[in-house]
Amino acid sequence: MPHTYEGPADITLSATLMGIAPVEILSTNVPVVLRSAGPNVVQMEFPAELAAPENANTVRLVLPSGKVLGGSIQHGAITGPTGWLTFNVETIEGLPG
Repeated sequence: MPHTYEGPADITLSATLMGIAPVEILSTNVPVVLRSAGPNVVQMEFPAELAAPENANTVRLVLPSGKVLGGSIQHGAITGPTGWLTFNVETIEGLPG
């Protein structure tokens, strides 16, 4: 399923490690660009100052339409004023029936 979007999103980055309570940080109204990066993989570009817990390994995005995407983070980097990450799409909610 293709995933393409540019605009604001509410983003929760989480660090979920065995034996430790999950750490989640929610950032609201963050400008993002989403692109398909393979089967069930999305690349997300975001401002470099996006808050994240150390060792973040999952992401959840809520778009203004109510669509929710989320999954395990594969790769990511901060490159100047922006950052990017790729994640496996494991959660999709809010799609038209």
